Amino acid sequence: MRDRLMICLTLPAFLISTLLASMSWAEGEKGGFEEKVDELVMRIVRDVEGSPDQPFRIAVGNFTYAYTGFPTEFAYFLHNQLELSISREKGIELMARRELDELLKKLEVSLSDLFDPDTRPQPGKLKGLEAILMGTYNIWGKEVKIFASLIKVEEGRKLSVQGIEIPLRAIPENVRVKLEKAGMVSQNYQHLSKPIAEPTKGLQIKMWVDKGDGGLYLEGDKMTIYLRVSRDCYVRIYNVQPDGRSTLIFPNRYCPEGRIKGGRVYRIPDKGYSFDLMITEPFGPEMLYAVASTEPFSDREAVRRAIKRSKGPFIRGFRSVEELRERVVAVVPSVGGS
Repeated sequence: MRDRLMICLTLPAFLISTLLASMSWAEGEKGGFEEKVDELVMRIVRDVEGSPDQPFRIAVGNFTYAYTGFPTEFAYFLHNQLELSISREKGIELMARRELDELLKKLEVSLSDLFDPDTRPQPGKLKGLEAILMGTYNIWGKEVKIFASLIKVEEGRKLSVQGIEIPLRAIPENVRVKLEKAGMVSQNYQHLSKPIAEPTKGLQIKMWVDKGDGGLYLEGDKMTIYLRVSRDCYVRIYNVQPDGRSTLIFPNRYCPEGRIKGGRVYRIPDKGYSFDLMITEPFGPEMLYAVASTEPFSDREAVRRAIKRSKGPFIRGFRSVEELRERVVAVVPSVGGS
């Protein structure tokens, strides 16, 4: 049987470029939020050892809403306050998120790779980074519950796990905590995550983005996709927007065959590409959907012609996740194709 594998990755993007300039705090509640986050950070860092001479270096990773794996505007709001609170702690040194993103980009690894003994870089390449703070948040009644874990980079071990409750009234009115249509978003994710064929052990695929699974992108940000496969194969990558519409972003005008070699990391866009994956409307939770096969897809000639005719580097795809999945099943060799 031919080798094939399908993998799904969530890529949220939200319009929050004017968020900080337009916050409307309830009177007297701004300090309450800051104090709660300060308390959370204080409880977390007391479980680690650091000193002014040898500070313990921490970065803030991704925080997502409940079970969905997607963030909301609140994640951006929380992230900024966490960094501010960490920077005040004695014996602790903050690695800003921008520096962390640049480091991951330079090393061509994902955030999760830092905890995997098979993929994490050598400690000397991590600029002294020792742990990453990440977690989830959810609404319980009139409170937001935050669950945070400080994870040791070299070991993947949780150094500290803490939770805290913050009254909803302590959060600016225009900062969205809950993910709208969370059930539909989760359903779409699960629908695309269903295997389209029984995968074999001979083919493995890994896909990630510069801000990690569950990362938050602002309007105007430029996204970079990374892809690595275990052996030579053909790959399709679709970007699924919040409204369910999709775009085929690989293969594209710069790699119309969609065939890649095993063992190396591919970047989309690469340095030789004359386009950027810039975040624009519609905003909300997005997904990348990838499928790989050692055999060519049955519609490869039609896709090649469509790429050639397209005015841009990509092909606009399907109107819903159901339509996308049906099409993919139809063109995967020996599953539904000719």
